Amino acid sequence: MALAPPHPEARRGALAAVGAFTVWGIIPVYWKLLVAISPVELIMHRAVWSLVFLLGVLRWQGRLGAVGAAFRSARTLGFNLATGTLLMGNWLTFIWAVNHGHILDSSLGYFLVPLFNVAAGFLFFHERLRPLQWLAIALAAGGVAWLLFRVDHVPWVALLIVATWSGYGLIRKNPPWARSTASRSKRCSTCRSPPAT
Repeated sequence: MALAPPHPEARRGALAAVGAFTVWGIIPVYWKLLVAISPVELIMHRAVWSLVFLLGVLRWQGRLGAVGAAFRSARTLGFNLATGTLLMGNWLTFIWAVNHGHILDSSLGYFLVPLFNVAAGFLFFHERLRPLQWLAIALAAGGVAWLLFRVDHVPWVALLIVATWSGYGLIRKNPPWARSTASRSKRCSTCRSPPAT
């Protein structure tokens, strides 16, 4: 069986992934510099200034109407509020962990996320894996199980990170506007910031 040709944007995508993971790997250094500031205050600043930035971008793109549409639909507003709260809970846990000496626990949580995402895809969306994918999952699960075995305490930070991030991904997988192709491109997630106010 012949392999499909690589996507024209594959190289660019791979470089973007390497860049994102590099930034993600060194960002704890940034949060460590802000150890004197409460993680809750840091998250509030992140949410509020992200909202200001995104509103500016949407205005520049002429898409501010999408924000109003999101606020007019109770279902979409509730959806964004739920996912925004999970996302903020994830970041709050991560920043607290970094600034309180639990970086390895937070890393363990992010190692667990893909395993939980695969399990969620299998259980809730009836996704099926090929034999080599099962082997990869088994190897990853074995590695994570070994890390969990070596931890001498209940890794509650890791469990919170996995619950909030996987929960966020699970809910975002099936948004209410996905059922309406006409409105799919008209929504935005800027109303994730109400939990910050």
